[in-house]
Amino acid sequence: MSTQQLIEQARRVIEFCEQDALDLLEADEIENLLRQLAAELERLERKPLTRAEVKNIIADAGYSEASPQERADFINGIRHAERAHHIGEGESHV
Repeated sequence: MSTQQLIEQARRVIEFCEQDALDLLEADEIENLLRQLAAELERLERKPLTRAEVKNIIADAGYSEASPQERADFINGIRHAERAHHIGEGESHV
């Protein structure tokens, strides 16, 4: 579920609760939605690795002596993983 969908769902539940007496089940639902929203916001706040961090990873992984093409492929793999996990997307959504 996207951040926007979580926010809209939380708003609907809160509006419903304002109209009706809040029972334990609704309170649990709100708490669950807030946890999901917090996790989504945390995910969006993750930043891509810096050049220095990538350089350290290259050294740790033993790619310092690799050919330029092999290092480029390794870096492309890191950046692909960041995109696949939506790392850094929060910067454009804020």
